[in-house]
Amino acid sequence: MKTRNGFVSNSSSSSFIVLMGKSFNPTDEEIQEAILDSGYDYDKVTVRYIKDRIELVKKGSHLQDYDNYLAIRVIAELCDRADIILDRLDVGSDRGLLSNALTEKNKELIQKAAKELE
Repeated sequence: MKTRNGFVSNSSSSSFIVLMGKSFNPTDEEIQEAILDSGYDYDKVTVRYIKDRIELVKKGSHLQDYDNYLAIRVIAELCDRADIILDRLDVGSDRGLLSNALTEKNKELIQKAAKELE
C-alpha cells in the first residue's frame, strides 16, 4: 500500500478545477511517472491517451469519471506538480458543495492563467 503526504487523487468522487494554459505540455516521462504514482502501469497507448485527454481539456472539454478515471487521476497529479489546481471538490454523498475560487489565495494562479489567454 502506498502512503502519500500532500496531494491524493484516488477518490472517485473528487472533481478538480484547474488552470491549464497552452504551455502545459508534460513530457512522456512525466506522464509515465504520474501513471506509476497513481498506482497503474503504462504503455505507449496509455501515454498517448493521457496526452489526447490533456489536449481536450486545453480546448475546453470536461472529462467525466465514468470513462476517464485514469486520465483524471493522472492529469490531476500532473496539474498538482505544475501547481495549476485551483480547487478540488469532493462531491460524493454530500452534494451541493460550493467553493469560491476567487480568493486572495488564488490570485497568483489566476494572474498566471490570464497571461495564458493573451
